[in-house]
Amino acid sequence: RGEVIPSDQELTLQGPGGKIAVENTLVELSGNGGGAAFIRAGQLVLDNAIIRSNTFGNQDGQDISLKVTESAYLSGVNSEFSVSTVSYKNAGGIFVETPYLEMTNALIHTGATLAGAAGPIEIRANQVSLKDGAMIGSAVVGTGDTGDLTLNVTERLSLSGFYPGWRFSHGYPTVNGNSAILTSSIGTGSVGNIWIYTKEL
Repeated sequence: RGEVIPSDQELTLQGPGGKIAVENTLVELSGNGGGAAFIRAGQLVLDNAIIRSNTFGNQDGQDISLKVTESAYLSGVNSEFSVSTVSYKNAGGIFVETPYLEMTNALIHTGATLAGAAGPIEIRANQVSLKDGAMIGSAVVGTGDTGDLTLNVTERLSLSGFYPGWRFSHGYPTVNGNSAILTSSIGTGSVGNIWIYTKEL
């Protein structure tokens, strides 16, 4: 049995021990201060679906937090976890904890435009696989700083393949983009650190 628990500030998806599948859907948490998302399940499947929290006003954004006990699959060029700010206030972060994370064409990213800072991304897993142009990153366009990226992968981290053709990603268009882990700044904002801890890359 699962639950979807919305409020004016956050969204909670719960499927303890079970599977949550989000397909061809936009879950929008944006507003004056981007809302929080808490996802708890045995398995998560995101297929051409977006979970997004953007900050447009005078409050700092909140986080997207994913914790699954078995595996998380993100697939499709339109699949993403996205937290950003278009404001002088800061964006929230993205925190993922799962034994296995597989991303195909998908994005996990934080971003900022204007003076606000992008949030951090932290992933804790046994294995992480990025395929066919999948990207994990933080990017800014303006004076704000990018967030730090931290990947604690106890067994294996792999990146392979590219996405053929044009794609608008991390604030700028890419062509035939490879799978990547990156931070970038178009403007005066500082680029954050990338910390990768893994046994095999």
